[in-house]
Amino acid sequence: MSMTGPGETSTGTASLSDIKRALLDAKLARQRAEAAERNRIAPVPRTDRLQVSDQQRHLWTLHQLAPEQPVYNVPFVLRLRGALDTGALAGALRGLVARHEALRTRFGSEHGVPYQSVDAAPAAWPLPVTDLSGPAGADRDDRVRTLVESHARAPFDLENGPVFRTHLLRLAADEHILVLCLHHIVTDGWSVGIVTQELAALYGAEDGDLPDLAVQPADHAAWQRRRLSGDGLRTQIDYWRTTLAGVPAIDFPTDRPRPSQPTWKGAELELDLPAGLGAALRAWTRDERVSLLAVLQAGFLTVLSRYTGEHDLALGSVFSGRTRSEVEPLVGFFANTLVLRTSTAGDPTFRELVTRCQRTVLGAMEHQDVPFGTLVEELRPERTPGRNPLFQISFTLLTGAMVGEFGLGELAVEPVPVENGTARFDLAFQVDEATDGRLRVWLEYSTELFERGRMERLVGHFRSVLEQAVTDPDARIGSLELLTADEREQLVSGWNPPPVARAEDGLLLHEVVERWAAADGSAPAARFEGTELSYGELDATA
Repeated sequence: MSMTGPGETSTGTASLSDIKRALLDAKLARQRAEAAERNRIAPVPRTDRLQVSDQQRHLWTLHQLAPEQPVYNVPFVLRLRGALDTGALAGALRGLVARHEALRTRFGSEHGVPYQSVDAAPAAWPLPVTDLSGPAGADRDDRVRTLVESHARAPFDLENGPVFRTHLLRLAADEHILVLCLHHIVTDGWSVGIVTQELAALYGAEDGDLPDLAVQPADHAAWQRRRLSGDGLRTQIDYWRTTLAGVPAIDFPTDRPRPSQPTWKGAELELDLPAGLGAALRAWTRDERVSLLAVLQAGFLTVLSRYTGEHDLALGSVFSGRTRSEVEPLVGFFANTLVLRTSTAGDPTFRELVTRCQRTVLGAMEHQDVPFGTLVEELRPERTPGRNPLFQISFTLLTGAMVGEFGLGELAVEPVPVENGTARFDLAFQVDEATDGRLRVWLEYSTELFERGRMERLVGHFRSVLEQAVTDPDARIGSLELLTADEREQLVSGWNPPPVARAEDGLLLHEVVERWAAADGSAPAARFEGTELSYGELDATA
């Protein structure tokens, strides 16, 4: 028999502390497993009425306000060059719709509460074709443009569907234009890339060797509904309540007065930033260990603060919302809008402003589980007709082009720009970080408020600030020049020519008016819309 002292164990015999530790480890492992199970996105039974996500509920409500408007249409158009197999294309579209329930979903409502219904996968996909083959020219180009825009702007019937439609324009035996259009309630920027990638994989293939999808958007919606009732969400809402307390609207100067009832008319503007500027910005972000979004946002806030004279600036910014790996391969509407509120007070250096923006972005990302619609309902901001709640201007960085370079078999494919003629916000400023390293500015703006020329100057001022800031990041933002070289030349020289010598008896215009007023002040000098001024009145008024 062996003897053991206090705190000692004989060989092969566990001490009481070891047993307690093992029990505690088992309990913690069980709790982690239970938490993981509760947090798992699991398939839900398919019924006629499935829950919608909070993003979908919010967008469904907005759609009801103007169902005839194409505000939430998401069109993208592809030019196909080469020998197209129309049957293979229709088969690829059928395979795409069969894989992704979002593309065959309808949205009904009961007592004002929306729900979604998923239709069965189609046996075939109808692909309407319009033959525009014939001599190329301005007339055909106009017809193509008219047809593309009509398909892009046609309203969707969410209740009866479909929410995804396609049309093919045949320009020649080896040239076609494919028009794809979805309602935003079932898609986002990330989804557009999935659609194009999977079309390429499915074209001319039986299954394209695509992996099975473990869940679908309806499963995510049910999971999100469970999450929205948790205590963790309340903590996130409290963060936003504090962060956005008393957030002001940005009083951006407009070219026209704001209408009391907006019609959502808008236009788009796209410009590439110089390749050298994009490379310099990326190098600076690596050296400073900050995000490209924070740097670009700092540049945009610099411009806004100079335009408005304001320092408390809140921007909307769209994030993918795909914080779970299960939803990364899905077509659906997962994107979430976060509000980035940053101060430019104190005339900080550009480097200091980037630090502020980085802190804002990180804080928003840590609390991004709150859908924007839920946030608005919780905070109840004062609503003004014709204005969106919490922000009027958005700024988003899109990493990777929505439609990158790809092909359909031997076909060469290129995106075709198309507008739906609407604007969801006063200004939606987006920078696309393409796969080839280019930075492209995409600006959607309200034509009820702004002229195109002002928007072009805005982009030019954004570029000017970034070019100076990346060279001298320790410069105060108030010292960064907004004017481009062309604008400065116009102001300094173009509108201020050197004085022109005149003869001794030459008269300037105001001197001519004075002379006529002295000679015959009652003679008519100017007429406009029924009003007439005599020379005497004109001279006195001047």
